[in-house]
Amino acid sequence: MQSAFEGINALARAFAPEWQAAQSKPMESPCKAWSKGTGLGLNITKQLVELMDGELGVQSEYGKGTTFTAEIVQKVIDATPMGDFSDSFLRSHEQLEEFKPKLVAPGIKVLVTDDNEMNLEVFTGLLSDTRMKITCASSGKETLECLKKDRYDVIFVDQMMPGMSGTETLQAIKDDHLADGIPIIALTADAIVGARDIYLKEGFTDYLSKPVMYEELEKILFKYIDPAMILSKEQIEREENANKSVVLVINDSSERLNEIRDMLGSRYKGVFVKDEAQAEKYLSKHDVRFVIRDGGVKV
Repeated sequence: MQSAFEGINALARAFAPEWQAAQSKPMESPCKAWSKGTGLGLNITKQLVELMDGELGVQSEYGKGTTFTAEIVQKVIDATPMGDFSDSFLRSHEQLEEFKPKLVAPGIKVLVTDDNEMNLEVFTGLLSDTRMKITCASSGKETLECLKKDRYDVIFVDQMMPGMSGTETLQAIKDDHLADGIPIIALTADAIVGARDIYLKEGFTDYLSKPVMYEELEKILFKYIDPAMILSKEQIEREENANKSVVLVINDSSERLNEIRDMLGSRYKGVFVKDEAQAEKYLSKHDVRFVIRDGGVKV
């Protein structure tokens, strides 16, 4: 983990709980940017890593930033060879329970603001199957610039950001009438009792706690986006059937082709041929996701 903040000026004591606690102060307000916690996180993390026979290291240059590195030895649980890769591949896909989001809305545009790049990646990853258009901003200022250029259906704003806090960003949005009538959701790690009511009083439409879980994110999107923009289950199924990945299987054994056909099930569209000539003829006119021939898989 890397931090771009000012660095640590007492590296030797960085993991000591009494020193960490002395550098921090109690949380003053769930709406105040840069409120501090108890300061014990580093020491707790160090103990957890050591319980797993690992080591936690730190490199820091005061005034520039800090890098923390955790090294944990992983044991080999099962050294059994994979065997026939095609069988292993097909079984793994057969056993995989495919996640299918209930919320699919290709026309919806979402703006999410967070100064932490990893948080933005997680957020967009959670919504990757919803087909919504996600725009990311890394600061309050960037959020305002995005809103001047485009209109969004839902806006998520992190509270604890350098420069403009989430609350300050919200106020600027309202002052300039950049998102009138659009739900603006506060993103925050504050988990204290009454935090939601505090953010609602600040003017946010709703509140979503971090770390963001997909179920809660989906629930809040269902609550605020236009139902007419959400694809029905039937529409999703029709599109899935039309867009199934094609697997070309080449084997001169009818028995083996039937076995692979059963393994593929309904998740893929299988095309089964007995020789390379038939395969080349099909490939000259069609695109395929996988080719399975003589026990091997080609992507």
